[in-house]
Amino acid sequence: MLLAGPLTEKEVRTSSGEENVVFDCSHPIPAGSKQYFEYLQTKGVNHFKVPLSWAKLLPTGLVSKPQQAVVRCYQTLLKQLLEVGLQPLVILHGSTVPDSLRSRYGSWESQRLLEMFQQYAEFALKEFGLLANSWVTFSDLDEVLHGGQTADDHSLLQNILQLHKKIYQFYHQNLRGQAFLPGFQWATSSESFKVEGGWLEGGKGETIWDHFGHEGQAFANHTADLASDSYNKIDIDVYLLRGLGVNTYQFSISWARVFPSGHRESQSNEGVRYYDNLIDALIESGIQPVVTLYHWDLPQALQDNGGWTNPSIIGAFKDYADFCFSRFGSRVKNWNTFSSPWVVSHAGYGTGEHAPGVKDYVTASYQVTHNILKSHAEAWHVYNDYYRKTQGGKVGIALNSDWAQPTDATKPEDVAAAERYLQFMLGWFAHPIFIDGDYPAIIEQNGFASRKQDHFEGLKLPQVRRSTPLPPSEVPSASKVVWEKFTPQKKFDRQMYHYGQFPQDFSWGVSSSAYQIEGGWNQDGKGPSVWDTFTQKPGSGIPEDGIGNVACDSYNKLDEDLYMLRAMKVKSYRFSLSWSRIFPNGRRESLNQKGVDYYNRLIDGLLAHDITPMVTIYHWDLPQALQDIGGWQAAEMIDIFNDYCDFCFATFGNRVKFWMTMNDPQGLAWLGYGLGQIPPNIKEPGTAPYQVAHNLIKAHAKAYHTYDDKYRLSQGGLVSIALNAEWVEPKDINVPREIVAADRAMQFLIEGGWRADGKGLSIWDKFAHTPLRIFENDNGDIACDSYNKIDEDIAILKQLRVNHYRFSISWTRILPDGTKNYINEAGFSYYDRLVNALLAANIQPHVS
Repeated sequence: MLLAGPLTEKEVRTSSGEENVVFDCSHPIPAGSKQYFEYLQTKGVNHFKVPLSWAKLLPTGLVSKPQQAVVRCYQTLLKQLLEVGLQPLVILHGSTVPDSLRSRYGSWESQRLLEMFQQYAEFALKEFGLLANSWVTFSDLDEVLHGGQTADDHSLLQNILQLHKKIYQFYHQNLRGQAFLPGFQWATSSESFKVEGGWLEGGKGETIWDHFGHEGQAFANHTADLASDSYNKIDIDVYLLRGLGVNTYQFSISWARVFPSGHRESQSNEGVRYYDNLIDALIESGIQPVVTLYHWDLPQALQDNGGWTNPSIIGAFKDYADFCFSRFGSRVKNWNTFSSPWVVSHAGYGTGEHAPGVKDYVTASYQVTHNILKSHAEAWHVYNDYYRKTQGGKVGIALNSDWAQPTDATKPEDVAAAERYLQFMLGWFAHPIFIDGDYPAIIEQNGFASRKQDHFEGLKLPQVRRSTPLPPSEVPSASKVVWEKFTPQKKFDRQMYHYGQFPQDFSWGVSSSAYQIEGGWNQDGKGPSVWDTFTQKPGSGIPEDGIGNVACDSYNKLDEDLYMLRAMKVKSYRFSLSWSRIFPNGRRESLNQKGVDYYNRLIDGLLAHDITPMVTIYHWDLPQALQDIGGWQAAEMIDIFNDYCDFCFATFGNRVKFWMTMNDPQGLAWLGYGLGQIPPNIKEPGTAPYQVAHNLIKAHAKAYHTYDDKYRLSQGGLVSIALNAEWVEPKDINVPREIVAADRAMQFLIEGGWRADGKGLSIWDKFAHTPLRIFENDNGDIACDSYNKIDEDIAILKQLRVNHYRFSISWTRILPDGTKNYINEAGFSYYDRLVNALLAANIQPHVS
């Protein structure tokens, strides 16, 4: 049976906020339901779940007063299913008791309520019995047992079972002649690790699940050292099976109990005798054994050699299967090579939730699937070639799969998404075995190996093949247009530039910032940052009053982050340190070791996976304690920041070779201290941004020299700063004044001294002093005050170790009215002194 359903209310509700609940015929059947059922049928579904609503069919609880519209709705629904070849599986009770009955009789402990349910069940069977062959009385027995107030669960369960028996008898006496077809096999199953125990008895070897449990990785530190002790209780187990009346028992063999090391030369005769005795006892009791060769419990000795990721395991499994067929095959006629192999690949070698706890979804899980499939094929052929003729048995594989169906069967993208899900779970195994020996096309398109390879090479990004070139990116479109105007490259060369190969040593990387991803805002001793303070206040201006208290929770999800980075196959990861996680109050004396430990684990984890860490020391999240003393407007921040950098270099520098002192300092200066749009929300555009920029530049320079003087020789790293920039292009490159305007925009807000020493008005002076022309009425009256700070500017340039400096001359500072009618000697003298100072510092001036 391959079961889908039930139909849900989302098909008939229009509000996106509605809960996704089961369709109960309180609305008309959705218009596209039949097409949806037809789609399911094409995917192999043969049954569809239809829960009936007792409350909707019989609102009063009385069978004499049914809701006829609801009856007709369910009849139509069942007929639609039958018309497309789907068998309904009808559930009598899976929702609510009619309010009229619950208010009168209470919960399920009421004998009268049980009688009313029997009447309802008989009514439903009469109305719909000819339209359905499969019925379930109660789908949620736990809700029935624990929904009331009774403490006597045993008595209630007995009453429910008696009620079920009466409904069952009514159905078969009135609608069906017999319960099950002749030859129907009642069965139960187990797995060796879950029931056998005796983990070291009889020479058994250690399995990966033994190891996993003893390492404390299983839930609540559980182990299966004893389990159900089936290894020592064959007689009791077979007695229980006889009591259940089953005629089939599926169990798995523990590979490590038969071959402790996983190989034939380590054969344990005691382990083999255990399975001989179990099989004989089953057959003597008239119970057919169905044997699974492998249910997840790999010998640890094989895992020590790579387990299912090592292709050598294919030969080992083939030999193990050969032994089992030879030894037990005269009595065992039904074999499964593997049970739920997808779980082994996914949980054992992908997420690491199961033994052996390998977290490698990028490569290992695919290698495991490849080797399991080849092991199954080898075992099947061994049986087919050497044993089938004499033993007459069957060999299969027990695949598991969730079922996926499109949210909207009329949308191709939803249908494709459901199909993709099924192919990556069920098709991954079923397609090679039952279709054509190869993986589904969708998996191969995503870089998976095909049958043409005799080994698996890992998940690889396929080479992009284009019959015609895609259009160049339009983001940012303006940059593309400008580049095409000015580039000397021909069109052919440009296409090669866009679509050619990346160099072999190209480093793919991604980046993040601490406040945006870490969360744990007050965890393990972290101090508040200006962003923490800012976002805790309603009306902060952040969309939907969003906060970073949890964010991506990277502070608590280091393994998940490393897994995703590996999955993206990046070679470098740039992240920022949270200053207040390391120094909660911003200063060394408040050192928080747990914060340091987090970054140590992150850096070590990156390096373990060959990912280069690139560290930004400061990305806007200043400790609030430092903002309380003035933040970046205070000159003492230069030394405080240097001490923080010194600590980071000393602590992490033996592993980190790429440092950024700060990220986007211009954005911080203008948005944080000028416009007040981000923390610390200071709106002083006339002065604060210039003070902040001045201190940020000096802080960067001092940190740079600290690394250069103390650490570069021993650590060999690089220190830089991550600047942002907007680019301005002339509107028309053929018009000189447009080129000048663009250049002026790039250089504006540098000199200040807008009317000092006889300087004339420029068009920007006039424009900036016209109300409503400049955002926030900002102007360049002071700017960085370079007119009065030649010595300071030269000192900064020397600290930055630049050897060229480009600046523009203010026309109106030299010629106030724009003509030679009047030359302003003070302005002329300013530029003369600036040029001489640059040359004295061995810095070449470049003048616009």
